[in-house]
Amino acid sequence: MTPADLRAWRIAQGWTRAHAAQRFGVAVSTLASIELGHTPNTLAAGRVASLIRRWGDNPPPPPDDAPLPQRGKAGRPRKQAPPQRAVEIRAELARNPRLTDSDLAQWSGVTRQAVAQMRRRWGF
Repeated sequence: MTPADLRAWRIAQGWTRAHAAQRFGVAVSTLASIELGHTPNTLAAGRVASLIRRWGDNPPPPPDDAPLPQRGKAGRPRKQAPPQRAVEIRAELARNPRLTDSDLAQWSGVTRQAVAQMRRRWGF
């Protein structure tokens, strides 16, 4: 199966990359790499190809309890700080505005990008 065949099969099923990646059990970026012909992960590519061969034109329906991931930038699931954690981060920034985004991210458990976004929004 060529990358073009995979993409055509996915589109024929009416699946987005995110939906197909979830069904195949691979990351969206991995599926995109396979579809573009850049396959560093041959194990994932083999898994996708074997599932398509097994399913043919009739893939099984998704489980009822398997929601699709929310899409953020570049199709990644969104990571936001819980409201209470955001309050704690703001208090910590008010106490010590010289803290780096990396230090705050490590301390709070949210991404460095989320900390930087909060810092910009709050004017620190």
